[in-house]
Amino acid sequence: MKKRYSLFIVCIVTSLSAYIETERTYWKNWTLEDSRVWEEIEQNEDSISFFRRNDYFDPLEDLIKRDRNYLEMSRIICEQYSLNCFLPPLGFAIFNKADDRLIGTIRFKLTDKKGYLSIGYGLSQAARNQKFGNEVMTKLLELFHLSINQPIIALNDSFDRNDFTAEWYEQSVKDNPDFSTLFSYIDKNSTFFKGVIACVDFYNPASISLLMRNGMIPIEVECVQYVRSNAPNLFRFDIFFMFPSDRENYNEKLMELITDVLSRDSVRIKKREESLRTIFSIPMQSEYLHYTRKEKEHFFHEEKSTTAIILSDLHTIKTVSSITLQ
Repeated sequence: MKKRYSLFIVCIVTSLSAYIETERTYWKNWTLEDSRVWEEIEQNEDSISFFRRNDYFDPLEDLIKRDRNYLEMSRIICEQYSLNCFLPPLGFAIFNKADDRLIGTIRFKLTDKKGYLSIGYGLSQAARNQKFGNEVMTKLLELFHLSINQPIIALNDSFDRNDFTAEWYEQSVKDNPDFSTLFSYIDKNSTFFKGVIACVDFYNPASISLLMRNGMIPIEVECVQYVRSNAPNLFRFDIFFMFPSDRENYNEKLMELITDVLSRDSVRIKKREESLRTIFSIPMQSEYLHYTRKEKEHFFHEEKSTTAIILSDLHTIKTVSSITLQ
Protein backbone atom coordinates (compact mmCIF):
# COMPACT_ATOMS: atom_id res chain seq x y z
CA MET A 1 0.00 0.00 0.00
CA LYS A 2 1.40 3.37 -0.92
CA LYS A 3 0.56 5.39 2.17
CA ARG A 4 1.36 8.68 0.55
CA TYR A 5 1.10 11.09 3.43
CA SER A 6 3.77 9.79 5.75
CA LEU A 7 7.55 9.99 5.56
CA PHE A 8 10.44 10.84 7.85
CA ILE A 9 13.01 13.63 8.15
CA VAL A 10 12.02 17.28 8.43
CA CYS A 11 14.66 19.95 7.85
CA ILE A 12 13.93 23.49 6.62
CA VAL A 13 15.95 26.70 6.90
CA THR A 14 14.35 29.01 9.46
CA SER A 15 15.04 30.63 12.80
CA LEU A 16 11.85 29.57 14.59
CA SER A 17 12.25 29.01 18.31
CA ALA A 18 12.32 25.49 19.71
CA TYR A 19 10.29 26.75 22.70
CA ILE A 20 6.74 27.82 21.95
CA GLU A 21 3.91 29.04 24.16
CA THR A 22 0.15 29.27 23.85
CA GLU A 23 -2.24 30.63 26.45
CA ARG A 24 -2.31 27.43 28.51
CA THR A 25 0.51 25.30 27.11
CA TYR A 26 4.20 25.40 26.30
CA TRP A 27 6.00 23.19 23.78
CA LYS A 28 9.53 21.80 23.85
CA ASN A 29 11.56 19.65 21.48
CA TRP A 30 10.49 16.03 21.88
CA THR A 31 13.11 14.02 23.80
CA LEU A 32 13.75 10.34 24.49
CA GLU A 33 12.39 10.86 28.00
CA ASP A 34 9.16 12.19 26.50
CA SER A 35 8.97 8.99 24.44
CA ARG A 36 9.12 6.96 27.64
CA VAL A 37 6.45 9.02 29.40
CA TRP A 38 4.12 9.14 26.38
CA GLU A 39 4.36 5.40 25.81
CA GLU A 40 3.16 4.85 29.38
CA ILE A 41 0.33 7.34 28.84
CA GLU A 42 -0.81 5.57 25.66
CA GLN A 43 -0.62 2.09 27.18
CA ASN A 44 -2.87 3.12 30.07
CA GLU A 45 -5.61 4.69 27.92
CA ASP A 46 -8.80 2.83 27.07
CA SER A 47 -10.39 5.19 24.52
CA ILE A 48 -10.58 4.54 20.77
CA SER A 49 -7.10 4.96 19.33
CA PHE A 50 -6.96 7.42 16.43
CA PHE A 51 -3.28 8.37 16.77
CA ARG A 52 -0.17 6.89 18.34
CA ARG A 53 3.53 7.69 18.23
CA ASN A 54 4.64 4.08 18.53
CA ASP A 55 4.08 3.19 14.86
CA TYR A 56 5.07 -0.46 15.15
CA PHE A 57 3.90 -1.21 18.70
CA ASP A 58 7.54 -1.67 19.63
CA PRO A 59 8.63 -2.61 23.14
CA LEU A 60 10.01 0.45 24.92
CA GLU A 61 13.65 -0.52 24.31
CA ASP A 62 13.14 -0.64 20.53
CA LEU A 63 11.02 2.50 20.52
CA ILE A 64 13.77 4.47 22.26
CA LYS A 65 16.39 3.04 19.92
CA ARG A 66 14.38 4.11 16.86
CA ASP A 67 13.92 7.62 18.25
CA ARG A 68 17.60 7.91 19.16
CA ASN A 69 18.63 6.83 15.65
CA TYR A 70 16.09 9.20 14.15
CA LEU A 71 17.65 12.12 16.01
CA GLU A 72 21.10 11.13 14.79
CA MET A 73 19.91 10.65 11.21
CA SER A 74 18.25 14.06 11.21
CA ARG A 75 21.36 15.70 12.65
CA ILE A 76 23.59 14.23 9.94
CA ILE A 77 21.19 15.17 7.13
CA CYS A 78 20.84 18.75 8.36
CA GLU A 79 24.62 19.06 8.52
CA GLN A 80 25.08 17.43 5.11
CA TYR A 81 22.65 19.89 3.51
CA SER A 82 23.83 22.84 5.66
CA LEU A 83 20.31 23.32 7.00
CA ASN A 84 18.90 24.23 10.37
CA CYS A 85 15.93 22.24 11.65
CA PHE A 86 12.66 23.96 10.87
CA LEU A 87 10.93 21.73 13.39
CA PRO A 88 12.35 19.39 16.03
CA PRO A 89 13.12 16.02 14.40
CA LEU A 90 10.83 14.14 16.80
CA GLY A 91 8.28 16.92 16.98
CA PHE A 92 7.01 18.85 19.99
CA ALA A 93 6.06 17.78 23.50
CA ILE A 94 3.07 19.77 24.79
CA PHE A 95 2.98 20.61 28.48
CA ASN A 96 0.17 22.09 30.56
CA LYS A 97 1.35 25.35 32.15
CA ALA A 98 -0.88 24.70 35.16
CA ASP A 99 1.04 21.63 36.38
CA ASP A 100 3.94 21.10 33.92
CA ARG A 101 2.54 17.71 32.88
CA LEU A 102 3.05 16.25 29.42
CA ILE A 103 -0.43 16.31 27.85
CA GLY A 104 0.18 16.10 24.11
CA THR A 105 2.43 15.29 21.20
CA ILE A 106 2.94 16.81 17.75
CA ARG A 107 4.78 14.89 15.06
CA PHE A 108 5.83 15.97 11.57
CA LYS A 109 6.76 13.86 8.57
CA LEU A 110 7.42 14.46 4.92
CA THR A 111 5.01 13.13 2.32
CA ASP A 112 5.18 11.73 -1.19
CA LYS A 113 3.72 15.08 -2.24
CA LYS A 114 6.83 17.22 -2.49
CA GLY A 115 6.85 20.34 -0.38
CA TYR A 116 4.13 19.12 1.98
CA LEU A 117 4.45 17.91 5.55
CA SER A 118 2.04 15.60 7.29
CA ILE A 119 1.09 16.44 10.84
CA GLY A 120 0.21 13.96 13.56
CA TYR A 121 -1.25 15.25 16.79
CA GLY A 122 -2.56 13.69 19.99
CA LEU A 123 -3.67 14.69 23.47
CA SER A 124 -3.70 12.48 26.52
CA GLN A 125 -7.14 11.19 27.42
CA ALA A 126 -7.24 13.38 30.54
CA ALA A 127 -6.56 16.56 28.52
CA ARG A 128 -9.29 16.12 25.92
CA ASN A 129 -12.54 18.12 25.68
CA GLN A 130 -10.88 21.21 27.21
CA LYS A 131 -10.29 23.12 23.94
CA PHE A 132 -6.53 22.50 24.03
CA GLY A 133 -6.77 21.19 20.46
CA ASN A 134 -7.89 24.48 18.93
CA GLU A 135 -5.23 26.36 20.90
CA VAL A 136 -2.50 24.05 19.60
CA MET A 137 -3.73 23.97 15.99
CA THR A 138 -3.95 27.76 15.80
CA LYS A 139 -0.31 28.07 16.85
CA LEU A 140 0.77 25.31 14.47
CA LEU A 141 -0.76 27.05 11.47
CA GLU A 142 0.96 30.29 12.47
CA LEU A 143 4.27 28.42 12.30
CA PHE A 144 3.41 26.96 8.91
CA HIS A 145 2.45 30.38 7.54
CA LEU A 146 5.88 31.71 8.54
CA SER A 147 7.59 28.86 6.71
CA ILE A 148 5.92 28.89 3.29
CA ASN A 149 8.52 28.88 0.48
CA GLN A 150 11.36 27.88 2.79
CA PRO A 151 13.68 25.14 1.41
CA ILE A 152 12.74 21.60 2.44
CA ILE A 153 14.33 18.18 1.92
CA ALA A 154 12.25 15.74 -0.12
CA LEU A 155 12.20 12.10 -1.16
CA ASN A 156 14.04 11.11 -4.31
CA ASP A 157 11.59 10.74 -7.22
CA SER A 158 12.87 7.23 -7.97
CA PHE A 159 11.50 5.94 -4.64
CA ASP A 160 8.19 6.10 -2.87
CA ARG A 161 7.48 6.37 0.82
CA ASN A 162 7.15 2.61 1.25
CA ASP A 163 10.69 2.04 -0.03
CA PHE A 164 12.13 4.39 2.54
CA THR A 165 9.89 3.20 5.37
CA ALA A 166 10.82 -0.44 4.78
CA GLU A 167 14.52 0.46 4.91
CA TRP A 168 14.00 2.61 8.00
CA TYR A 169 12.12 -0.19 9.77
CA GLU A 170 15.10 -2.52 9.31
CA GLN A 171 17.86 -0.01 10.05
CA SER A 172 16.39 1.97 12.94
CA VAL A 173 16.57 -0.77 15.56
CA LYS A 174 20.24 -1.51 14.83
CA ASP A 175 23.01 -0.31 17.12
CA ASN A 176 24.80 1.06 14.06
CA PRO A 177 22.30 1.86 11.29
CA ASP A 178 23.51 2.22 7.71
CA PHE A 179 22.67 5.91 7.38
CA SER A 180 24.33 6.15 3.97
CA THR A 181 21.73 3.73 2.58
CA LEU A 182 18.92 5.75 4.14
CA PHE A 183 20.35 8.97 2.69
CA SER A 184 20.25 7.47 -0.81
CA TYR A 185 16.46 7.88 -0.70
CA ILE A 186 16.74 11.64 -0.22
CA ASP A 187 16.62 14.09 -3.12
CA LYS A 188 19.90 16.00 -3.38
CA ASN A 189 17.99 19.05 -4.66
CA SER A 190 15.78 20.86 -2.18
CA THR A 191 12.26 21.93 -2.99
CA PHE A 192 10.15 24.49 -1.11
CA PHE A 193 7.66 24.17 1.70
CA LYS A 194 4.11 24.56 0.37
CA GLY A 195 1.81 23.40 3.14
CA VAL A 196 0.58 20.55 5.30
CA ILE A 197 -1.67 17.51 5.05
CA ALA A 198 -3.51 15.85 7.91
CA CYS A 199 -5.32 12.51 8.00
CA VAL A 200 -8.39 12.01 10.23
CA ASP A 201 -10.55 8.96 10.83
CA PHE A 202 -14.15 9.21 9.57
CA TYR A 203 -15.37 8.60 13.14
CA ASN A 204 -13.25 11.31 14.76
CA PRO A 205 -15.58 14.34 14.43
CA ALA A 206 -13.75 16.38 17.07
CA SER A 207 -10.54 16.41 15.01
CA ILE A 208 -12.40 16.90 11.73
CA SER A 209 -14.18 19.94 13.18
CA LEU A 210 -10.88 21.27 14.54
CA LEU A 211 -9.21 21.15 11.13
CA MET A 212 -12.19 22.72 9.38
CA ARG A 213 -12.35 25.59 11.89
CA ASN A 214 -8.70 26.29 11.23
CA GLY A 215 -9.05 26.56 7.47
CA MET A 216 -8.04 23.10 6.28
CA ILE A 217 -10.17 21.53 3.53
CA PRO A 218 -10.85 17.87 2.66
CA ILE A 219 -9.12 16.65 -0.48
CA GLU A 220 -9.43 12.86 -0.47
CA VAL A 221 -11.00 9.86 1.22
CA GLU A 222 -9.02 6.68 1.68
CA CYS A 223 -10.35 3.25 2.58
CA VAL A 224 -8.01 0.75 4.23
CA GLN A 225 -9.14 -2.86 4.55
CA TYR A 226 -7.53 -5.50 6.75
CA VAL A 227 -8.31 -8.96 5.37
CA ARG A 228 -7.55 -11.60 8.00
CA SER A 229 -7.66 -15.35 7.68
CA ASN A 230 -9.31 -16.41 10.95
CA ALA A 231 -11.07 -13.27 12.10
CA PRO A 232 -13.59 -10.72 10.80
CA ASN A 233 -12.21 -8.37 8.16
CA LEU A 234 -11.67 -4.79 9.33
CA PHE A 235 -11.83 -1.48 7.52
CA ARG A 236 -11.62 2.25 8.15
CA PHE A 237 -12.16 5.46 6.20
CA ASP A 238 -9.54 8.22 6.45
CA ILE A 239 -10.24 11.78 5.31
CA PHE A 240 -7.23 13.84 4.16
CA PHE A 241 -7.15 17.60 4.68
CA MET A 242 -4.83 20.21 3.18
CA PHE A 243 -3.60 23.63 4.30
CA PRO A 244 -3.42 26.27 2.96
CA SER A 245 -6.63 25.84 1.00
CA ASP A 246 -7.41 27.26 -2.42
CA ARG A 247 -10.19 27.03 -5.00
CA GLU A 248 -8.29 24.41 -6.98
CA ASN A 249 -8.54 21.97 -4.07
CA TYR A 250 -12.15 22.76 -3.16
CA ASN A 251 -14.45 19.77 -3.66
CA GLU A 252 -18.16 20.25 -3.10
CA LYS A 253 -18.95 16.53 -2.70
CA LEU A 254 -16.31 16.11 -0.01
CA MET A 255 -17.61 19.20 1.77
CA GLU A 256 -21.09 17.64 1.77
CA LEU A 257 -19.63 14.48 3.29
CA ILE A 258 -17.98 16.53 6.06
CA THR A 259 -21.27 18.32 6.75
CA ASP A 260 -22.97 14.96 7.31
CA VAL A 261 -20.14 13.60 9.45
CA LEU A 262 -20.29 16.68 11.71
CA SER A 263 -24.10 16.79 11.87
CA ARG A 264 -24.36 14.63 15.02
CA ASP A 265 -27.27 13.02 13.24
CA SER A 266 -26.68 9.27 13.59
CA VAL A 267 -28.93 8.50 10.60
CA ARG A 268 -27.04 10.83 8.25
CA ILE A 269 -23.68 9.56 9.48
CA LYS A 270 -24.69 5.93 9.04
CA LYS A 271 -25.97 6.62 5.53
CA ARG A 272 -22.61 8.18 4.67
CA GLU A 273 -20.78 5.13 5.98
CA GLU A 274 -23.06 2.85 3.95
CA SER A 275 -22.52 4.87 0.77
CA LEU A 276 -18.75 4.70 1.26
CA ARG A 277 -19.02 0.98 1.91
CA THR A 278 -20.71 0.66 -1.48
CA ILE A 279 -18.14 2.82 -3.29
CA PHE A 280 -15.25 0.86 -1.80
CA SER A 281 -16.96 -2.56 -2.09
CA ILE A 282 -16.66 -3.39 1.60
CA PRO A 283 -18.05 -6.88 2.40
CA MET A 284 -21.11 -6.81 4.63
CA GLN A 285 -19.50 -8.87 7.41
CA SER A 286 -16.55 -6.49 7.77
CA GLU A 287 -16.26 -4.46 10.97
CA TYR A 288 -15.25 -0.82 11.30
CA LEU A 289 -11.95 -0.43 13.14
CA HIS A 290 -13.25 1.12 16.38
CA TYR A 291 -10.37 -0.20 18.44
CA THR A 292 -8.34 0.89 21.45
CA ARG A 293 -4.58 0.82 21.26
CA LYS A 294 -4.40 -2.49 23.13
CA GLU A 295 -6.91 -4.04 20.73
CA LYS A 296 -5.00 -2.74 17.70
CA GLU A 297 -1.76 -4.11 19.09
CA HIS A 298 -3.37 -7.53 19.38
CA PHE A 299 -4.16 -7.84 15.67
CA PHE A 300 -1.28 -5.70 14.35
CA HIS A 301 1.13 -8.63 14.43
CA GLU A 302 -1.25 -11.04 12.71
CA GLU A 303 -0.77 -11.82 9.04
CA LYS A 304 -3.11 -9.57 7.11
CA SER A 305 -3.65 -8.05 3.71
CA THR A 306 -4.09 -4.29 3.64
CA THR A 307 -5.81 -2.64 0.71
CA ALA A 308 -5.96 1.13 0.25
CA ILE A 309 -8.36 2.75 -2.17
CA ILE A 310 -8.27 6.50 -2.64
CA LEU A 311 -10.76 8.82 -4.26
CA SER A 312 -11.15 12.56 -4.59
CA ASP A 313 -14.72 13.17 -5.69
CA LEU A 314 -16.71 10.34 -4.06
CA HIS A 315 -17.29 8.78 -7.47
CA THR A 316 -13.95 8.26 -9.20
CA ILE A 317 -11.49 5.83 -7.65
CA LYS A 318 -7.98 7.21 -8.16
CA THR A 319 -5.70 4.55 -6.78
CA VAL A 320 -5.95 0.91 -5.74
CA SER A 321 -3.00 -0.82 -4.11
CA SER A 322 -2.39 -3.65 -1.69
CA ILE A 323 0.35 -5.21 0.37
CA THR A 324 0.62 -8.23 2.64
CA LEU A 325 1.92 -7.36 6.11
CA GLN A 326 3.44 -9.72 8.65
